[in-house]
Amino acid sequence: MTLDSPLLNAFDIPLGEISNISGEIKIDAPMLQANYTAKFVNDSTLNGIWSQAGNSFPLKLSKKGSGK
Repeated sequence: MTLDSPLLNAFDIPLGEISNISGEIKIDAPMLQANYTAKFVNDSTLNGIWSQAGNSFPLKLSKKGSGK
């Protein structure tokens, strides 16, 4: 698995461990010194905390529709 950050022109950043334990999603991004911990709000939205290099902030991720 990889992560893209188009605004930073950074693509294919390798991710580390990804887990889903009791509905809590954890994603490690060692190359970024970062991790994301979240829970599903519904079937298309995660609400969690992004932590990187000693800083943390809320981050909500949503799946976009196909537009069809």
